Amino acid sequence: MKGTAYALGLLLVFGAVFAAAATINLNGGTIQFGEDLSLVCDDAVRVVGWGLETDGVNAGKVYFVRIGGISSSCFGNDLFVNVTSGGVVITDEAAPVTIDASEEKVDFQTPVLASAITDLHIWIEGPESAP
Repeated sequence: MKGTAYALGLLLVFGAVFAAAATINLNGGTIQFGEDLSLVCDDAVRVVGWGLETDGVNAGKVYFVRIGGISSSCFGNDLFVNVTSGGVVITDEAAPVTIDASEEKVDFQTPVLASAITDLHIWIEGPESAP
């Protein structure tokens, strides 16, 4: 009976974490400085996975995010991610990742509780131009 209660409790925790992740807002867009209209390389990136700890004292913490759907025209540019809760940044800015594939992993400098994440801000910077 104790094992069943434990399993049910884990199921509820994981359900809440995945339900919270399903409601995360993905924010991004085109930000440019100056007159270069060819800076934009992709507007179809999306979250394709999370590094979620499911065991022990760190259960429910997110360590990284996988971003996919990246156009090859972005290769060579830098991918940045910020995690916020209600508009307030809750992680140190993740180190930029130089894009060399259609899917990239971005590690968080500090793990974040999945239940605290409300927004994910993704942007791409660099000299590479749009197709």
